[in-house]
Amino acid sequence: MDKRAKENRVLQSEFDDVALRWIALYDDENKTAESSWWPIWRKSLKWRMQKVIEELGDVSEKNVLELGCGGGHYGAILSSKKAKWIGLDFSFNMLLSARSLVRSTGHDAKVVQADVFDLPIKTQAIDRLLCIGVIGYYPERRLTNLFLEFNRVLKLGEIFIAQSPHPLTSWFRSLFPSRLPRSYSHRPAYLAQLMKKTGFEVVKIIKIPKYKIMTAGWIYVTRKISSN
Repeated sequence: MDKRAKENRVLQSEFDDVALRWIALYDDENKTAESSWWPIWRKSLKWRMQKVIEELGDVSEKNVLELGCGGGHYGAILSSKKAKWIGLDFSFNMLLSARSLVRSTGHDAKVVQADVFDLPIKTQAIDRLLCIGVIGYYPERRLTNLFLEFNRVLKLGEIFIAQSPHPLTSWFRSLFPSRLPRSYSHRPAYLAQLMKKTGFEVVKIIKIPKYKIMTAGWIYVTRKISSN
């Protein structure tokens, strides 16, 4: 097994292990909070979700691919806005929950277990690409190939939104290795340059405040301007 496959296997195992706990963070009705931090985390996750949904614009009848879809919370909202949502994740446990949540809202749920570096999607088939948190789970040496694959599936002129963690968030996660998968913090200037290099124009960078510790970092709103 090569290094990439080993890294993927570890990440998949980590998210399978924390799936139920991770999903519960989004659930206001879940009263089994494991610490006093949970209400704060939930509030910051909801704040980020609202910002991202706003930046996606009109998604009606659009093919929206969400990478690292988790428990399907973005998918439920996007489906209610008549998007043709596709949720992709490494974790089988996450996908089970995502499918259940989206279907509970009365909408179809198309979920796929796959590697984000080798997407089972036709070239230029996607109108909106959403990647919240995913790039924070990979070191810089792997990001060029990741963005090139994103470029391949997205239609020219369409929107790609990504989020990367603040160093504080990465440090905080390191305090709970059995509960939260490790994350990498990438410099905004580096990511913006890499996005430009791989065919994306950075339209806007939204800074998430540090006090929103669970989601602190940056949201990158980009548009595909060239194919690679």
